[in-house]
Amino acid sequence: MFDFDPGHLLTTLAWSPATQLQAEVELLVASSDGTVSLCRWAGNSRKRGWSTSIKHLAKHQGGAVSLHVSPKREIARAVSTGADNSLNLYDTQRLWQVSEKRWLRSAGKFVSFADKEIVLYELDGTLRMYDAFSARPLRVSLYTKRFPLRVACTDNRLATVTLNGALLVFDAPFWHPPVLACEAGHNEEGKFTSCLCMAISPTKRWVALGDAGGYYIQHVHTGEIVQSFSTPHPVLHLSWHSKMTMLAIANGTKVQLTYLK
Repeated sequence: MFDFDPGHLLTTLAWSPATQLQAEVELLVASSDGTVSLCRWAGNSRKRGWSTSIKHLAKHQGGAVSLHVSPKREIARAVSTGADNSLNLYDTQRLWQVSEKRWLRSAGKFVSFADKEIVLYELDGTLRMYDAFSARPLRVSLYTKRFPLRVACTDNRLATVTLNGALLVFDAPFWHPPVLACEAGHNEEGKFTSCLCMAISPTKRWVALGDAGGYYIQHVHTGEIVQSFSTPHPVLHLSWHSKMTMLAIANGTKVQLTYLK
């Protein structure tokens, strides 16, 4: 588990493709004051102590809503959105500088790369696609009439948790009907609590859900809960590594890493 900044809660995070386990862990993170930072922990995990490097990139007024780093090295971009309706596009090959800035119709609820596009999910169920290099608007799609509580996306698969605690998983290009519809997570009494965040694994086989007391990992096709964990703080964000079944968890002011067994 890695400390970030004891003064601010971590609200969202994303893996960088530069991560090499046993040598370097690199994550793009946003804290509760809206600051987006690139964090590196370098060293050998078998030895005590990792050197920490934090580079502050930008700040969204009112807080950061969502961020993502493209897992494809040829894209070499990262994106973040803020409560002030701003979208920042970062060039990861040019010292993570903000290469493009765009003002959105709304802050949205979730942003992700899908191949050479940026997918922004808005509160009313609208999906807006932007060019991954220029942030130029491309097209708009309304995938469902259901109002979701949380949403996650990877490539051509989209997952949502609705207000009544249902987990729905959709595949592109039609986003309907869902390939899975089941109950989303449960606590020790077998009841759904409240989903604070979710993430789909790059293999598209698992969905991770975080709540006020821990997180769950469910199979996309069966809905089976394959792992569950309790945490001392609410889990505000989850992020799968792009090439491994490893999950990063924003747990208070700490980043926790776990493997799927």
